[in-house]
Amino acid sequence: MKKIMVGILAACTLLSVSACSTLGPLIGRLEQDMQEDAAEDLNAADTTPVKDDTDTGKILIDEIGDVMKGPETEPEEGMIEPNESEEESMTEAETQAVTENAVQTESEVPAERKMSYGKKAYGPLERPLKELIEGREAMGEHWSIAYEDLSDGKTYGFNEEDVMQSASVVKLFIMGAVYRYMCYPSEGEEVIQFGEEYSGQLKDVITSMITVSDNDCANLLIDRLGGGDFTLGAQRIAEFCKENGYVGTSIGRRFMDQNPAGDNFTTAADTRKFLSDLYHGKLINEEASEKMLQIVMGQTRKNKIPAGLPAGFTSGNKTGEMPEGYGLGCIENDSAIVLAPEGMGEGYILTVMSNDLGGRNDEAIRTIVQASSMVAQWYTEQKTEQSTEQNTEIERS
Repeated sequence: MKKIMVGILAACTLLSVSACSTLGPLIGRLEQDMQEDAAEDLNAADTTPVKDDTDTGKILIDEIGDVMKGPETEPEEGMIEPNESEEESMTEAETQAVTENAVQTESEVPAERKMSYGKKAYGPLERPLKELIEGREAMGEHWSIAYEDLSDGKTYGFNEEDVMQSASVVKLFIMGAVYRYMCYPSEGEEVIQFGEEYSGQLKDVITSMITVSDNDCANLLIDRLGGGDFTLGAQRIAEFCKENGYVGTSIGRRFMDQNPAGDNFTTAADTRKFLSDLYHGKLINEEASEKMLQIVMGQTRKNKIPAGLPAGFTSGNKTGEMPEGYGLGCIENDSAIVLAPEGMGEGYILTVMSNDLGGRNDEAIRTIVQASSMVAQWYTEQKTEQSTEQNTEIERS
C-alpha cells in the first residue's frame, strides 16, 4: 500500500495541478487504508500472551521464546538446543549477568535480577545455564552435567556421557563395591574379608573415605578388595560397575600416586545413576542402599552444589578436586542428592564435573555454585506451577 501511495505522489509532481486534483479522492482513500493497516499491525503486536506473576509483580512472557519459536513442539529427552531466534533475543546485559563470576544464591539475588525459566522450560539445563557452561568450555575447559528428578525419573544432561577425570567422586563406586563384596555378597559367593582391627573399623573407614574424602582410606579399601593386591581390587570395582551399568567408571591409580601410568575416571551419567539407585533402594539391596545413603548425607564438604541451594533444601554429596601442579589434572567435581522442602516433590540429583581448568579452580567452584542455584530455581518454579495447576483442577472439580 505504501508503494502505491509513493508512486501516485511521484506522478503528481510531473502533472499539472488540475490533473492532480482529480486524484485527490483516490489519495484520500489510500491514506485511510494505510491508517487501517497500521491499526491492524498494532493490534496484532498486542496479542503476545503474557503472564502476570503476582508473586514478583513482573509481567513475564508466558513461555521463553514462544513468540520467536512458533508452534510448540514436544521436546526430546536431554539437552534442548536453543534456536537462532532465541539466541538473538538475549541482550548483552543478560548474557553478562548469567556469566559473571560473583555468585549469589536464590535468597540473595534481588527480585528484579531473577530470571524466569518460563511455564514449560525444557529442563534445568536450558538457557541461561547452558550458556554459562558453554562460556567456560570456550576457555578450553571441559564440563559435563547430569540431572534427574527423583519423583518422575526425568533426566537431562550436557556432555553427560563424556568420560571425565573423577578425582575423589569415584570413591562412591569404591564404597559400592565394598558393600557388594564385603558386606552383602551374593548367595554362594565367598565373602571378601576386610580384616578389622576393631569392631566397626570397616564402617569407620568407609565413612571417612566419603565424608572427609580420606585418600588413605580409599587406597586401603581397594587393597583389601583385592586381598592385598591393588590391581585386583581395581578389577573388582570394575566388575561391580559393569554389573550395575556404570559403563564409564574405572580405577587406574592409587589416590595421590606419584607419576601414575593411569587415572581414575567416571561420567556424570554414571554418578547420577549411582545416586539414583542409592536413593531408590536399588543398589545391591534396600538395606545396603539405606546404609550408604546415610553416609553420603553426612558429607562435610559443602562448598559446591550445597552452597548454591536455597533455604529449605538439604543434600548429601561427594566432591572431587585437584589443583594444578600435581600432574593429575586440574579438576572440580561434585555430585549430590538434593532433597526438596515439604510439598515440593522429592528433589533431584545433580552432577557437575569440570576438567582441564588450567588452574582456574576457584572460578570453577563459583560456577558450580551458580549452576546449582540456577537448577534449584528452575526446580522450584516447576514444582510451584505444578502445584498451582493441581489446585486449580481440584477447585474446578
